Amino acid sequence: MRGQVTKALMACLLLLLLLLTGCATMAGRVGIASSDSVDRKLAGTRSELEAEIMESRLEQMPRDTIEELVVILQRYLEASEESQ
Repeated sequence: MRGQVTKALMACLLLLLLLLTGCATMAGRVGIASSDSVDRKLAGTRSELEAEIMESRLEQMPRDTIEELVVILQRYLEASEESQ
């Protein structure tokens, strides 16, 4: 009887081990967020927020200031292209 309990316990432990190690690989398939998917989502959200912040800052700047920045950036790009 003791041998049967030991075998059943070992089988349960093996099944539990397989389930726990499979959770990381099955997370995306069953709809559970994995750390990689959370990191990707966070990076996407961060870049969207940064773009919104830049747009917001540009909207607050006077138009003539933006035009001056464009001229400065164009000169910089032309100078860097000539040096290459």
